[in-house]
Amino acid sequence: MAKEKKRLPQVLAVIATSVMAARDIVVSLLQQILGDAASDEYAVTSVDASETGPEELRPHLTGRSLLAEDRVVVVSSAEAWTAAQQREILPMLRALPPGLSVILTVVGEQAERSQPFQADLTTFLKSHGHIERHRKLAARDAQPWVGSAAQRLGVQMDDAAAAELVDRVGPDEDRLASEMEKLATYAGDSGRITLEAVRELVPRSLEASVFVLIDALSSGDVRKAYQLLAEFLPPSGQDEAVAHLLYMLARHFRLLWQTLALQRAGYRLEGLEEVPEELVGKLPAEPNVVASVGGRNWMARKLSQQAQRHTEATVIRSLREIYVADLTLKGILERRLPSDAVAELLVSQLGTLRARGGGRE
Repeated sequence: MAKEKKRLPQVLAVIATSVMAARDIVVSLLQQILGDAASDEYAVTSVDASETGPEELRPHLTGRSLLAEDRVVVVSSAEAWTAAQQREILPMLRALPPGLSVILTVVGEQAERSQPFQADLTTFLKSHGHIERHRKLAARDAQPWVGSAAQRLGVQMDDAAAAELVDRVGPDEDRLASEMEKLATYAGDSGRITLEAVRELVPRSLEASVFVLIDALSSGDVRKAYQLLAEFLPPSGQDEAVAHLLYMLARHFRLLWQTLALQRAGYRLEGLEEVPEELVGKLPAEPNVVASVGGRNWMARKLSQQAQRHTEATVIRSLREIYVADLTLKGILERRLPSDAVAELLVSQLGTLRARGGGRE
C-alpha cells in the first residue's frame, strides 16, 4: 500500500539531544514529505554544515531534479554555521523551488540551548517553517521509556530489571536504546530480559558507578567498595583510569560539599534551577552542583541522601585523602605505589572515615 504524502512547510528543523531520537524524527519527516520515495537515493541529499558553507549549499537549494519529483536536503550539524552564514543562507530558504524541502538538524549538547539558531533564522522557522524538538529524557521517565522500548522490541522485562538498567546507565536515551537492543538480542528465543542479564551485560556509566561507590563508602561497606572498584580498573591503562577515578571522586565530594551548604541555608537541591542569590559567589562555577544536576532529580535525590551521611569535616578529610592519592600516583611523594594499590588504599581510607564517627544520621 502506497504511503500518502503530507503537506508540510518546506523548511523544518529537528532539535534533539538524542542521536537516535533525531534519526527517528528525520525518517518520519522524510516519509511524510516523500511517501514511498523516502528510500529513493535521488530524492534525499545529505549535507554536513560543518563542511559546507553557503556557496557550497547553494546548488543543492536551487533548480529541480530530473530523477525525483520531490527532493529533501537534510543538513546535519546546522549549529556549525556562524550567525553570518545563517543570515546568508536565509534568503535561499525563503526562495526554495516547489518540490524541495530542507531539514536542519541540531543534535547533542547544542540542542539543549533554548535557541541554537541565529535570531532571524529562528523567526523564519517559527513563522514559515516548523521546529520539531525532542527534549532530554527526564530521570523520572527513564524507567517507563525502558518499558516502552521492551514492548517495541517484543521482549518481556520486569520492573527490577528495568530499574537496574536505569541505575547502571542513567537517563541517557542513546545508551539505553543501545543496551536494550543488546539485551533483546541476548534474550533470544526466551523473549525475556532478566535482572541477571542486565547485571552481566550492562556496565554502569562512570557517573552512576561513582554514586554507587560513594554509597558503599558512606555506609562503611569497604568490602563492597573493593568489589565496585574493579569496574574502574581495566586490564590495561590503569594509570589513566585511576587518575580519572580520582578526578571523579574529587568532583563528587565537591558536589556533596555544595549540597551540604545548600541544606544548611534551607534549600532543597531537587527542583532548584539556579543558585540562590545569597549563595552566588560562594559556590564554585566548576563544578557547580546546581548546573551539574541540571534538572536531573535522580541525581539531586542521590546527592541529598549522601549528604545526610556526611559532615563538612568528613568531606574535607575525603578530599585530603584524594589529594594524597593523586600525589602518590604521580610519584611526587617519596613512595610511588602501583596505580591499583593507590586506588585500593584510597578506598580503604575513605571507607574508614565514617567508621571513625565522621558521618551524621
